[in-house]
Amino acid sequence: MNMHRHHPEHPASGFTLVETMYTVAIVGLLMAGLLTFYKDSTVSMYESEKKAMINRDMRAITEEMTKEARNANHFVMYESFSTDLRNVPPDALEDDDYFYDPNGWSSDYLSGTSPSDASVPDANVNGDFDPASYFRKRDGESGDFLLLITYGDDLSPYDTAAGTKYPDDVDYTKPITKLVGYFRVVEDETNQTGPVRKFIVYPRGSDQYKPLEDLIPSSTNADDYPVVIELSKGLANQRLFYNFRDTSIMVNGQIMHGTKVKRLTDTYNFTISPRG
Repeated sequence: MNMHRHHPEHPASGFTLVETMYTVAIVGLLMAGLLTFYKDSTVSMYESEKKAMINRDMRAITEEMTKEARNANHFVMYESFSTDLRNVPPDALEDDDYFYDPNGWSSDYLSGTSPSDASVPDANVNGDFDPASYFRKRDGESGDFLLLITYGDDLSPYDTAAGTKYPDDVDYTKPITKLVGYFRVVEDETNQTGPVRKFIVYPRGSDQYKPLEDLIPSSTNADDYPVVIELSKGLANQRLFYNFRDTSIMVNGQIMHGTKVKRLTDTYNFTISPRG
């Protein structure tokens, strides 16, 4: 008798459609999780880097400005580094809108008798007008340009007698030996942000006795000076510096790092005072 065994047919090896779909779904979920983890890690590293840069800038500017202020005798503050907002036009009149306060100055500065006062308008002669009061910020006012002044010993003063147009708040009986300026240039008008730059001037000879504004570098060369803060926003009435009782400067602003798409900020606020 012939015995014939029946061998069942084996299905072809491989995945069914349902198994394939399950596999694709699982792999997709794993990839999505990995991409999310990678994105979050990248963002976290980016934020940590920018925060470290902000903290570095905050420490550096605080230490630097504190040191410079301790070595200075006096400070003057202006609205801006722009020449139009710190240098008084020669034909300025006492009743102009941006004249500060004629009652705050003595009446013997503008005699009109010395050669240096030859261009003074007749309306200002023997008046209470002091041109330097135009743009210098007083107690309670703020600006984006701070000038720290260091005086030397009184050796041989030039042109400091009554009748010259020197203001009361700057000691022109002593030579100016060093000027340190910090100024913020607003490059983004919408967000009121821009870099903070610094310059140093060492007057020599008779230049040490010139009017203060004559010693400040031209604003046309503003971009030539080194950047001390890459991007900053002023918080003192949208300005960076605030005059506190004519004795101290409050520095109040934000430091920013990053791009317009992802920008990190932090606020810094400290006070510096010249030694007087």
